[in-house]
Amino acid sequence: MIVYTLQTDEEEVEGADIIELRPDRTTRTEHKNPYLLTNQPPHQNAPYVDVAYPNELGPYHENFPNTKWIYSYHGPFVSKEHVTELLEIMSKERPYLIKCCFDSIRMGDYLDLIPLFSIYSQKLILFAKGERCQATRLLSYIFGARWIYTSKEGFHGQIPFNELKDIYQISRLRRDTALFGLLKGEGSPKSIGYKVYNPLFAREGINALYMNLVIETSEIKKLLDSPYFQGFSITMPFKEASVEFCKKLDASAKLCQTVNTYYKGKGYNTDTEILNDCDFKGKRVAILGGGGVAKAFANFLKKESLVHVFLRDPRKKKAFEESCGVPVFLLEELLPEFDLVIDTLPVKGLRLPFKKEAAVLDMKIFHDPYYEQSSYFISGKEAFLRQGERQLGIFFETEFSL
Repeated sequence: MIVYTLQTDEEEVEGADIIELRPDRTTRTEHKNPYLLTNQPPHQNAPYVDVAYPNELGPYHENFPNTKWIYSYHGPFVSKEHVTELLEIMSKERPYLIKCCFDSIRMGDYLDLIPLFSIYSQKLILFAKGERCQATRLLSYIFGARWIYTSKEGFHGQIPFNELKDIYQISRLRRDTALFGLLKGEGSPKSIGYKVYNPLFAREGINALYMNLVIETSEIKKLLDSPYFQGFSITMPFKEASVEFCKKLDASAKLCQTVNTYYKGKGYNTDTEILNDCDFKGKRVAILGGGGVAKAFANFLKKESLVHVFLRDPRKKKAFEESCGVPVFLLEELLPEFDLVIDTLPVKGLRLPFKKEAAVLDMKIFHDPYYEQSSYFISGKEAFLRQGERQLGIFFETEFSL
């Protein structure tokens, strides 16, 4: 069931099952669709009413016998034990649904709560606020929540209604849907993977869901070992750190010494797929940046090319040289003498020099227009689609065209 938080300037919402009426979003207290009253007193016509814990439901049951009560906790996540105790207390009030909305939660901690969905079968809604915790809303729905909250613009970190319908196509998701995720950090660049993979799954009839999972370094192993997920994409800053948690590495990951794909205990690197389109043998190559992608490209190319790496931070120079065995310089030392320039930096507008006949690969999904003047330009989106085809092939053991 899709619960849509209505705004004052909205009337009809096609595709929503229940309309949530909140006094901070709309002045309405009734709607012709089934509706939910939140943060306001109940009335006899309201089919659903949200009551905040620790208010007692007993008097409400007696005075409004036909109303279905959503008993909701809003506050910090403390521990699994605290949540378990909280749910036991809340369930004694005989609510129609129990909702726990945490201020925030680490993904590893959320995975520990998933068994609670079986204990409170189809009665529990369990998620955290904020954009970084959006995956908890999807996981809650997958593991048994009857409702998922949404709105036009994504109120309090809700997944916007159009994304829920058109990208995730929420109606197709079931308890047996195979789960895949992108492991990313709080400051990782934006990814388009979920916008590409999920519509593809819907078109091809693949019962799978792909979502962004914002984690911390200390959670990598727990996520990779999780029985709830089939496989992962891995992006900065976790590509290098993930290597040690893989039971096996394929040839590409061994060569690159970074992992961007994980499936059934094995690490892969598909970042370099796009290089199959480039003639780099014997060429002078400049790699800009010192992260996991730069390391992958440097290790992949160094045997057959003259690779030079250019960093912004001089403190990383020695470590990169030792790990890859290629000469490393500072970004301001870059000269327009290279045949292939690979920009792995997450920033635009640096206007770094390159000769126009050089090939340029800008790994940013939303590339820097400055590079379009090169004779042979490859965008980050092209690179993503190439690596994505290979990644999906690993996940599903068949060929895909993106």
